[in-house]
Amino acid sequence: MQHHIELNSELTFAELNKQFPKRCQGSKGVFTLSSNANEIYTETGRKRHFIAPDEQIELSDSTIAICTQWGVKNIDRFITKAKELGYIITAC
Repeated sequence: MQHHIELNSELTFAELNKQFPKRCQGSKGVFTLSSNANEIYTETGRKRHFIAPDEQIELSDSTIAICTQWGVKNIDRFITKAKELGYIITAC
């Protein structure tokens, strides 16, 4: 995500959400506003997003936190969307 945003520095929250809709991850979404991610952590004690200051990503209109909740059941949806945007992803 960070690489994609660096290449598309003018992306807004709404535009990125169209490219990587919530369903790409599942219930948490691929990303959320940093303020929402911090609220989730404060209320639940569960760190569901990368919320450290150096992990948050600046968009043209907001700051986001990427979801940490990935596994074999949902990573394929993300990879499919990334490939649709022209990224080449291979297994290590």
